[in-house]
Amino acid sequence: MDLVIARPEGLYCPPGDFYIDPWRPVDRAVITHGHGDHARTGNGHYLTASPGAGILRSRLGQGIDLQTLPYGERLLHHGVTLSLHPARARAGFGTSAPGVPG
Repeated sequence: MDLVIARPEGLYCPPGDFYIDPWRPVDRAVITHGHGDHARTGNGHYLTASPGAGILRSRLGQGIDLQTLPYGERLLHHGVTLSLHPARARAGFGTSAPGVPG
C-alpha cells in the first residue's frame, strides 16, 4: 500500500486515513502551515504544529476541532507515525513527515 496518494481532495495517506493540506473538505486534515492554500475551512478535524494554532484559529474560526503537536514529537495514528518539523524557509510553521508504522 502506498503511504501517500493523490486524490481529488488532496494528498491522502491511506494507512493513516488522513489528508495533508487537503484542497476540499475531509474528515481528518494535517495542516503543514497557515497559508490560505494549505489551511482551508470545512474539515472535520485539524492537526497542526503547536506554533500554528493561533493562525489556524484566526483564519478558520475559534470553534474548529484542532489538535496540536509540538515540533519533533511523534503521534501514532492508525499505525502511521506523524511528526511535524519547522520549515527553514518559513519561521513559525512546520512541515509534516508521515512515517512508516513503528
